[in-house]
Amino acid sequence: MKPNLYLSLSVLIFLIAGGGISFAQAPPILWQRCYGGDSTDHINCVKQTPDGGYIATGSTRSANGDLESNGGVKGLWVLKLDPWGNIQWERTYSDTIISGYYIEPTMEGGYILTTNKQTIKLHNDGSVAWIYNLYASTAHQTSDSGYIICSPSVLIKLNPDGSIAWQQGFYPSIVDACASYSGGYMVSGCSEDTYVMPEVYKTNDTGGTISFENFDYTHGSGLEICRTNDNNTFIWSYVSNNTIEIAKIDNNCNLAWKVKLLSLINYSGYFGIAATLENGALAIHSDSGNVPHISVTKYDIMGKPDWNKKLGGSKADYGISCFQAANGNYLAAGYTYSNDGDVIGNHGDADGWIVVFGTNVGVKAITNLPQEVQVYPIPAKDQLYVDLPPGLDNSTIKLADVMGKTLLVKEEINGLLRIVYLGVLPAGEYLLQIENNGSVFSKKIVHY
Repeated sequence: MKPNLYLSLSVLIFLIAGGGISFAQAPPILWQRCYGGDSTDHINCVKQTPDGGYIATGSTRSANGDLESNGGVKGLWVLKLDPWGNIQWERTYSDTIISGYYIEPTMEGGYILTTNKQTIKLHNDGSVAWIYNLYASTAHQTSDSGYIICSPSVLIKLNPDGSIAWQQGFYPSIVDACASYSGGYMVSGCSEDTYVMPEVYKTNDTGGTISFENFDYTHGSGLEICRTNDNNTFIWSYVSNNTIEIAKIDNNCNLAWKVKLLSLINYSGYFGIAATLENGALAIHSDSGNVPHISVTKYDIMGKPDWNKKLGGSKADYGISCFQAANGNYLAAGYTYSNDGDVIGNHGDADGWIVVFGTNVGVKAITNLPQEVQVYPIPAKDQLYVDLPPGLDNSTIKLADVMGKTLLVKEEINGLLRIVYLGVLPAGEYLLQIENNGSVFSKKIVHY
C-alpha cells in the first residue's frame, strides 16, 4: 500500500520474528530488478496482469536510466513489465502529480490508477482514457465495470466512463474498500467517539452502512482490506494502540483470528497485505533498526506464520507492496538505496525494486542431461557453470530463450568446466543446450 497518510507511525519492530516462533524455510529468489535513474525513484504498488506480467506505479525524479525517453517529465510513473520483470513500456505523466498510489488491471484490458491528486483510467498502452479529479487512496473495479474508490472521507462509485454514480460520507476517514460476497462493500476506516478507533463497515449497494465492527480496538484506523478465495472471508489490517495487526473476518464482520505484526510510535512507515492462494495472508513492511530492510511474512489459513523472508542490502530498503501470483510465487516491491546483497543494478540514489521469489519458474521444466553433467547455480546471477564429464569435453554450449531463439553469450573454457556469462541477458528463463556428436542435451535455467 502507499505511504499511510493518516497516522504517525513508530520505529517498526517485527514482533513475531523475535517471539521465539520457528519459521519454515522461505522460498528462494527467482529474480530481482531495480527500476529508475540516478535520482529518487519509488514503486508503491504492483499487481499481476492477465498475460502473466505486472503493472506498477510509483514516482520518479530521474531523467536517465529507465527514464531516458520521458523528456525529463518527473512525478507520476507507471511501468508495464513482462513475466520476468523486463520493461514493456513505461510512462511519466505530469510534474504536478507527485506519485501513483494504487493500480490494478481492469476487465477490458486497461488499468485503474489512483494518485495524490486524481483517479485515472488508462488504456492498455498507458495512455489516458479519463480522469476523475479527486484524490483516492485505492480504486477497485466492480462487477458492472464501474469503480469503487476511497477518498479520505467519502466512498464513491464511478460509472465505467468515470462519471459519478453515487457517493457516501464516512467520518472521519476511510482508507480501502472491496466488494462484499453478498452485495455491497466492506469498507476499512475509522470512527470517532471519545477517540479515533479502527472500524470495518458492511454497506449496501449504495454505500449505506448495514453493520460495523471495531472489536473493541482503540486509538487507530483501519488500513487495507482484501478478499480471499473462499467466497466468505477477508484479510483486514488496522492500527490499534500503536500496533499494526492483521485479522481475518467473515462477510458479517465476525472475527476468525488476528495477529500482531508491528509496534509503532512516531515514524511514518510503509506496509502492505494480500490474501494468499490458500486463503491465508501475506504482509510486507520495513523492519526496525538504523538501516531498515524489507520483511515479508506468510500466514496460513489459521493465522499461524509459515515463514519470514528478509530482503535487501547494506543500505535502507523499504517494502510497500506484495502479493502471491497465480503460479504460486511471491512478489515484493518498494524501493532501495542498496546495490549489494539481494540488490543488483541500482541506477543511483533510490531505485524502485521488485523481487519475485518462490519455486515455480513459470514454464515446463525441460531436462535430459546425463547425471554426470553438473549445471550450477540455478537460479544464476552473472555466471552459470557447466561441469562436463570426460567424453563430452568437445561439446558445444548454446543458450536459447523460451521461444527457441539461440542467444549470443560469452563462454569461457577451462578444461571440462565451462563458464557461461549471463550478465548481459534480461532476467528470465532460458534453455541450456549441450551439443555433442549429433546429440543435444537440454536443461532449463533461471537467470535473475
